[in-house]
Amino acid sequence: MLFIASNNEAEYEALIVGLRLAQGVGAYEVIAYCYSQLVVNQFNGDYDAKDSRMEAYLKVVKDLAKNFKKFELIRIPRGENTTANALAALASTSDPEVKRIIPVECISERSIKDEKETFVVTRP
Repeated sequence: MLFIASNNEAEYEALIVGLRLAQGVGAYEVIAYCYSQLVVNQFNGDYDAKDSRMEAYLKVVKDLAKNFKKFELIRIPRGENTTANALAALASTSDPEVKRIIPVECISERSIKDEKETFVVTRP
């Protein structure tokens, strides 16, 4: 099965993977940064999740967040993500003799179960 997520679904999936990884390495305090205003405001209770998929994603994130002593989700505009921008610049200018290994995790199914399967195509 192939699914292509909307931007907000992709943000939720990335957040869920990050929280699971943090839990797996034994983190107990997590500050997560997210591009999606919708995801951050849904988590903080400022916006309601208006459809079943967003409600399901929000529940998964809230359940995972309970596993940490401290969890904070902060919205960061894409242009202000200096850490990611610096890493991208470093990767493109570093010594070509240095091996670059980038772990990639393929998510073969959604983190939520939805009665209605919807395929959404987004542009990068």
